[in-house]
Amino acid sequence: MHESPNRGRRCGCDQVPGTALFWVLGRSLQSVVGLAASVGYSGFIVHSLDTKGRVAIPKSFLKPLLEEAGKSEGLALTYGTERRLYLVPAAHLATVFQYLLTSPFAAKKVADFQSFFFGTTQRCEADGQGRILVPPHMVKYAGLGAEVTFVGAGNRVELWEPKAWEEHLAKLQTEFSEQAREAYGQAVPPRGVTPAAEEGA
Repeated sequence: MHESPNRGRRCGCDQVPGTALFWVLGRSLQSVVGLAASVGYSGFIVHSLDTKGRVAIPKSFLKPLLEEAGKSEGLALTYGTERRLYLVPAAHLATVFQYLLTSPFAAKKVADFQSFFFGTTQRCEADGQGRILVPPHMVKYAGLGAEVTFVGAGNRVELWEPKAWEEHLAKLQTEFSEQAREAYGQAVPPRGVTPAAEEGA
């Protein structure tokens, strides 16, 4: 099982800075209404990664990604938490930067994260076969081998090493009931329905 990134340490391309700062990426992606509301990526599928680091984006993800990106912007592949990678329209990087400008973290931490995040982010364009190139440092970080699992995570597409995804999925399945109760408990219920009434139904 892959270990979580080291926290609070300076690191190279195979590690990430303190993971607390990754709230910036998650929060900024959540704020992109077009992607979160109109696309809603879901499901997962395994594709082969060739020896040159090329992998085809599943068609169910590729079309909406390109529509969201537009003709000029292209896509971006970034580091994510827990040894996953995020695939998003490149235009969303500006949103991440805006969150960094207003981050409550110490200036040095923000500067280190900014250098790491933007320095390692890969701009990419899908070729005629829908393939993108995953650079060696990202292949190493995510522990990718001959296959990649693409996961639709609502407002983004994630890339996982298949076994790591299976282990992560198994963990999430055991926690699903509690997470669902917390998530729905914070949601606004339909008119005339209260959380207490739902629980007693």
